[in-house]
Amino acid sequence: MKKLVLLIAVFTIALVLPSIAQTKQTSTTATQTKAVATYSGVLPSATLAGLKGGDITFLNLTNTDTLSTSDRNFTIISFSFSAKVNGAAVNIASNSNQINSDMKASIKKLVVGNQVLFNNIKAKYKPAGSIHDLAGMTFTIK
Repeated sequence: MKKLVLLIAVFTIALVLPSIAQTKQTSTTATQTKAVATYSGVLPSATLAGLKGGDITFLNLTNTDTLSTSDRNFTIISFSFSAKVNGAAVNIASNSNQINSDMKASIKKLVVGNQVLFNNIKAKYKPAGSIHDLAGMTFTIK
């Protein structure tokens, strides 16, 4: 009799466990989808010193410390910096909106005509907390 009760208990757990796991997975997926779907407008542009790309003076580039967006409801949370410094490709990541010291050191080695690329820009939509990819920016030092 004890074996029969144990067998029924194991069988019941085996049947119920997958449906519990599926319910939890479905609710997590629904939450993630909701967060991403909460912003459906046109994404803002990333900016550096108020510019979206194009020509930039060396002084303007070296005096700028952060990337921002054209919409105050968005905050840059990460990006990549790329440039050719003395003929060598430099790629540096930032996990904030800040141009870090390694980027600044690379920028100081650039000359007129060099290009700087800010890409892989991710921005957080503050009201909903959703993360969005923004278009990259390319600057030429003038």
